Amino acid sequence: MRAYIAETPVGIFALSEKGELIEKKTFPKEPDAVAKRLSEYLRGAGAVEAFELAEELAKRGYKVVFEESFLAEQARRKGIDAELEKPCEVLKDFRSRVEEIAVELGIVKDAADYRLLLWKACTMAASDAVRRASESKDQQLVQLVRAYDVVTRTLNVLAIRAFEWYGLHFPELKKIVRDHIQFLRLIAELGSRRNMALENLINLGLPASQAKRIIRAAERSIGADLSDEELASLRAFCKEALALHRLREKLSDSLAELADEVAPNLKAIAGPLSSARLIAIAGGLANLAKMPASRIQILGAEKALFRALRTGAKPPKHGVLFQHPHVHGAKKDLRGKIARLLANKIALAVRVDAFTGKCEADLIRKDYERRLKRIRGR
Repeated sequence: MRAYIAETPVGIFALSEKGELIEKKTFPKEPDAVAKRLSEYLRGAGAVEAFELAEELAKRGYKVVFEESFLAEQARRKGIDAELEKPCEVLKDFRSRVEEIAVELGIVKDAADYRLLLWKACTMAASDAVRRASESKDQQLVQLVRAYDVVTRTLNVLAIRAFEWYGLHFPELKKIVRDHIQFLRLIAELGSRRNMALENLINLGLPASQAKRIIRAAERSIGADLSDEELASLRAFCKEALALHRLREKLSDSLAELADEVAPNLKAIAGPLSSARLIAIAGGLANLAKMPASRIQILGAEKALFRALRTGAKPPKHGVLFQHPHVHGAKKDLRGKIARLLANKIALAVRVDAFTGKCEADLIRKDYERRLKRIRGR
């Protein structure tokens, strides 16, 4: 004999092959209790009552049948002899009549009561799903890397403005000091070009040779003199930009820590920033783990891909992965091959992070480095 197990919002029902009710276990009528069962079902877990009923039926000689593979698998793990039948006409017919059956059995007063209970339970279950999604670490990582990118873009804009503004006073400096942060620090600490003394520049971390170039350029500068008020405003502007730089460093440290917690294998292969950006573009760690390596390779280059499809131009060889030092620093004719290799290893690493939780970073990285050496050798 076969017993078909049906999970519904109002309880667990066991049906015969003819669709007749064999046994039932009803849920409490409170919406929050029903919502809890719905949430468990959405997360791929069956209600406890379903397995209790299956055990009772198995003892009575029934062959238990489930329509969902995860329920059948969990039942087998509990030692229940369970089968999978999908699609199942018996259960399909029963679910089409759940509302009527719930009223007949006295579980609810009428159809309106059943619909109200279902509406409240579904609303609660949806709220619980949203809350769980917001609490997930990978979504926090997504927001963190987006904040980091916003701060980086803003800092670049401020640095360019400082270059142009200070260029009125000392235009030669930007050709000598290329680093944005060092440039901002010089202006914030020293201000006027007349303060560019050797000792002051060396104390700010500049090498002696570069400091001497700055001094010579300051002595022959064609820039205009700025008033004390103008220099004070410029120095205050640079100090605020440097504060933003310090914020970016803090965000970078937090991002590295969170990436190591969320996806240690991925971080070991791609680095914290690239890992976070890939997860952000994919919409989460699980989504990234489901992507093939070929798609991971061009994540972040969607506009170039669609343009290539529209115009017939060459498709992009890399997206976010171009920022990885092994790709960015490679010869142009090798970048595509290295990006493809890196994407393959990233796809493997992120699946380990998402589905097993094991740390296989050393093994994956060793194989990656061996293949990378072979590509470079060619």
